[in-house]
Amino acid sequence: GLFFLLGMCEGNYCSEGDRGKKPGHGQIIVMSLEETDQNDYGCQWKTVTTLHLPHNAYFTDYSSLTIQENRIAVSSQEDSKLWIGKISLDNHGYFDPFSTAFTPGHVLQFPRDTNCEIIYCNIEGIHWVSDEILVAVSDKMKSKGKQHYRCLEKDQSIHLFVVP
Repeated sequence: GLFFLLGMCEGNYCSEGDRGKKPGHGQIIVMSLEETDQNDYGCQWKTVTTLHLPHNAYFTDYSSLTIQENRIAVSSQEDSKLWIGKISLDNHGYFDPFSTAFTPGHVLQFPRDTNCEIIYCNIEGIHWVSDEILVAVSDKMKSKGKQHYRCLEKDQSIHLFVVP
């Protein structure tokens, strides 16, 4: 079979600036490894297709994705949210980048403080540990007043969440 690499674009439309912050246009780039004589390595990643996340994954940015069998989760750092859905597989249970589709899924918020303010401000990576447990890692809080002090408690940490 073929080996595919899925790359999540951080900005909407795979763009930066104002266009990249227009929510609800998340994209995943699907690439395959191909042999070539055009570089010193003998191989290169070639874009096969682009997958569009459902519009209810209405996020300002996209920070990570994880797939376990046909279950997919995508996180947003800026919105401190998680979209969970399913990805279709072919009749043999394999990923086919040309026929795959996403279910609408549902969106969850990462836990908030007692005032409903975001405290998981920098989620940069997620991974399914099991069907019900998701691990997340958070980056360092942005300095010089770029983020509220409440973000400090959860920065540079590993978090475990039970997902409904």
